[in-house]
Order: sequence, then structure tokens, then C-alpha cells
Amino acid sequence: MENLRTNIIKKVKITLFFCCTSFFMASLFSQKTDVEAIEELLKNETEAFTQKPIAEIVQEFWVLDEQTLMSVTLHDGQVINDNKEALLKQTTLYPSDKVKEVEKTDHFIHVNGNMAFASHEQAMTYVETNLKIYSHELRILQKTENGWKIHISSVHQYKR
Repeated sequence: MENLRTNIIKKVKITLFFCCTSFFMASLFSQKTDVEAIEELLKNETEAFTQKPIAEIVQEFWVLDEQTLMSVTLHDGQVINDNKEALLKQTTLYPSDKVKEVEKTDHFIHVNGNMAFASHEQAMTYVETNLKIYSHELRILQKTENGWKIHISSVHQYKR
């Protein structure tokens, strides 16, 4: 009788171990999927900046509500803080022929449930002048029923 009880306890422990391990692995893979989805979103949003007006970009890639904010400090010191209403009014296409290359480095993404933040360094080279503008960039993201969306963007440009 004691042997039977010991065997049942062992089987329960093994089952619990596999259940916990499976749950942990599922969480781990889910996290990776979120990171990949965020990486793709950020890549697509960057490409869109040379192809579409800001109003279209934010409608496609952003959460638009009363907390939406794009805060940019330009390399010349000018500061722009645009909320949802201001972003939706920007219907002029950014001239894509002026940007030669955009490079992103030092990516970091942290996901916590339905919120995440992502940071990276960016270098943008202009065609005519070959001027290179660098920036530290931070995005706060929210997972919605339509996937990950940007909620807040903070960009700080500088020259080297």
C-alpha cells in the first residue's frame, strides 16, 4: 500500500513538473513572438516615414488616444511635442528622395504583459548633403486586439 502511494506521489510530481515546464516554455516563446512583432512594427513604421504622411503613419502603426505623444528634439535644439490631434493634421508627405539611408543599432526591447518599451540608436543620411543626423529613440508600445502599436515616441537628434 505504501509503495502504491509513493508511486502516485511520484507521478503527480512528474506531471506537475511537466505542466510547469510547458507553461514556462509557452511564456518564453510568447515573449519572443511579441519581441519579433515589435521589431517588425518598428521596421515598418520607419520605412513608412519616407513613403507616407505622418497622419497615415500614426493611423496605421499607433494607438491614437488622449495619451498619444510624439516628442522630438531636433539636432538644432527645436522641440516638437505633438499629440493625437496635431499628428493627424500632418498630411504632407516627407520627401523620401531626401533620405539616402537609415541605420538602426543597439536595439533593446522589453515586454511586460500588454505594454513594452523599445529603444535604439538611429543614423539618417541625407542624399544631397550627405549630412548624417543621429538620434536616441524610445517607443512605448501597447498590445491591442490588432497587435502591437506605438503609443508614445521620444526622439532626441544630435550631430557627432
